[in-house]
Amino acid sequence: MFDLYKLSGNEGKGSIRAIFTRELKKEFLESVKEIRSKVKLREFCENIGIGYTTFWDYSNRRESVPLFLLKELESISERKFKIHVQCLEAGTGPTKSKAKVVGELSEKLAKIIGAYAADGNLRMMSTDWNGKKVTHYELVFREEFESNAKALVDWLSDVFGIKPKIREEKNHYCVYISNKIVFRYFTDVFGLDPGRKTEIVSAPEFVKNSSQNIKKSFITVVLMFDGSVSYRNGYVELCSRSRRLAIDTAFILNEIGIEPDYTRLEPDGFGRYRIGVRKFGRLEKCLELFEAKTEKWWRLKEHLYGFDGKTKSLNILIANLDEHYPKKRKSTLSIAEIVKSVALLQNRGVPSNFSSIAESLNKSSTVIYEYLRKLERLEILKTERYGQGKIWLLSEEFPFPKRGD
Repeated sequence: MFDLYKLSGNEGKGSIRAIFTRELKKEFLESVKEIRSKVKLREFCENIGIGYTTFWDYSNRRESVPLFLLKELESISERKFKIHVQCLEAGTGPTKSKAKVVGELSEKLAKIIGAYAADGNLRMMSTDWNGKKVTHYELVFREEFESNAKALVDWLSDVFGIKPKIREEKNHYCVYISNKIVFRYFTDVFGLDPGRKTEIVSAPEFVKNSSQNIKKSFITVVLMFDGSVSYRNGYVELCSRSRRLAIDTAFILNEIGIEPDYTRLEPDGFGRYRIGVRKFGRLEKCLELFEAKTEKWWRLKEHLYGFDGKTKSLNILIANLDEHYPKKRKSTLSIAEIVKSVALLQNRGVPSNFSSIAESLNKSSTVIYEYLRKLERLEILKTERYGQGKIWLLSEEFPFPKRGD
């Protein structure tokens, strides 16, 4: 259980408040009666740093009450207010924010924390607002694939009751949250520090000490957001600048029955650490580590079991390969380029053997061979004996990536 009163600092108008429910209001008023029988209310208000008039307002007119006040009342009256608190608010006017109370570590909350470990950032900034200095609280997630960003928004909606918008920016999608309550949950309740975390981020202790399902949910989203599924061989890999996160990932994968095929805990030339899964049987287990119907889930599923669509049109095949397996950089090779190379050589009557394909693409032999093996396994290409070797030819009918909602 998380302690709600870790959010209960007395910050004046900026204090986080519990929104009254019928039960909470009843308990609150009963506790005030009890306190009146023990001490003078004005004396009580002075001791906790709140004006008597303000206290009267909370008792009679306002729709919410500061958590610090509930905490003080609970310590005197021995009533349990926390069980009646469902929603919180902070701020006033256009800066007011709201969120649901988060009492326990659920699988969806573990996924949100996994997304934060992979691609999240907490920022707290002082800005001018109508001539006054105010503190601005931000939680920002950046992710390459829109399907992952949409999944994150769904988890945030279920856990915190907020629905942030997804912004498309250059080469990524941004989920931006300006909500003091959510920010304080991350810092004061979950114990996550704002600012740069790239080299030091790890799985929080309360995640590592939780159930296997919670740990699995956390690592699922670390891999969804910060991991990769290779286009050409389907290998699943985490590449992180945090050695601690790499160690935690390897440990949790072993705990849930997926032993990494390699673990590199010495930094490469870019200061990165790597955890990878390569064997087919282990890759099959990895499929459940990606949220269904998100980009990397589709990529791994298609590598393991093939494409779902069928067509005799080369143009349809190429268009779908370009859409779902696009060229990442000018220097890299795409699956569609291999297919087009074979088609071009075949149309010219040139034997499409390994050397002619490699020469037409001007790429390393290892990369091309892995793509040819993949395309043959997907039954987009077939092979025939040719002299002492073999040639690759287009199949009569092409499987292609057909993804449903």
